[in-house]
Amino acid sequence: MRGGVGGSREKDANPAEGHGGDGVGGIEPDGVVGQVMIQITPQMRILVAIEAVDGRKGIDSLARLCQEKLQADPFSGCLVFFRSRRGTSIRILVFDGGALRAYYAQLIH
Repeated sequence: MRGGVGGSREKDANPAEGHGGDGVGGIEPDGVVGQVMIQITPQMRILVAIEAVDGRKGIDSLARLCQEKLQADPFSGCLVFFRSRRGTSIRILVFDGGALRAYYAQLIH
């Protein structure tokens, strides 16, 4: 998906669940990635990592970076933004109360 936020990856997600016809947060039966809307509340903290990260890092590595570099708890409900080294994509880490999710967006220039 160009310019949008694609499907999420959930830690400990069951691949047989959560892939209904709405396409939110997962892959539709025909293999198309659905769009996701992240709800931002007025009391939600938004953290932006200044240093670029390796785009191959997974959820666990991003959560560890959040704890070590930003001194923030990734399970507190805050949004954490990470930028790729080349600046062509971002990753957003968020805990929604049930799962730690990582979203990916490719930036189009």
